[in-house]
Amino acid sequence: NSFNISTATAILLSTCGLKVSKHGNRSVTSKSGSIDVLEALGIKILEKNSEIITFFKKHDICFLFAPYFHKTLKQISDTRNKLKFRTIFNLIGPLLNPSKPCFQLIGVSDKKFLDTHAICLKEIKVKEGWVVTNCKGFDELTTASENLIVKVKKGKISKRITLNPADFGFKTCKENDLKGGDAKENAFLMHRLFEGETGPMRDNVILNTAACLMIGGKVKSMVEGISLSQKKIDDFSARQKLEEMASGTK
Repeated sequence: NSFNISTATAILLSTCGLKVSKHGNRSVTSKSGSIDVLEALGIKILEKNSEIITFFKKHDICFLFAPYFHKTLKQISDTRNKLKFRTIFNLIGPLLNPSKPCFQLIGVSDKKFLDTHAICLKEIKVKEGWVVTNCKGFDELTTASENLIVKVKKGKISKRITLNPADFGFKTCKENDLKGGDAKENAFLMHRLFEGETGPMRDNVILNTAACLMIGGKVKSMVEGISLSQKKIDDFSARQKLEEMASGTK
């Protein structure tokens, strides 16, 4: 039940010169899924392809609600909600982005899935992708501990790489520092983040955004990616993007 790091990352990333396609769902095993928090932020989730494309061209980002594109997932959503624990669908969901992005960052909650997902990224022929896990069990990069990464680039899969956030000047946070709430609470936290509030949540969003900038070839190093991500929060580009998206879908 952590704060919606990946959703905040996607929004920040779209202000850094990369176009973003965020594929997500409503809450199943957490208090707030990406779609839930986006709606709490005032962003309407579009269904028609023409509307999504228009939104994407205007904002350099789009949000794809999984059941709109994968009817089978919609049919089993009630069953998943009743189970309230992770299933195979939590694992395959990140691989089903209907926009078929060339560059991907995928998080898994256990290191045993790193290589399997890397093979999947190779098979779907991404130009570059990272499969990541945090040693505390988060399915994304965090500053709570070291992170493990398997990279896929030009059809080749790397060995596991360790990324220590402390090497880039981040303070180690506690797991509870990343705890979120329901959709309204997480939307409030995201507004505070993009208004310049410092702390663990900002650090973790910046860390993931820097990784995405590396994957997409926008920067040549994590240090450069961190600097650009910080700048786009501090100059309120991310806050402005949030406001524009909310006003543009009412």
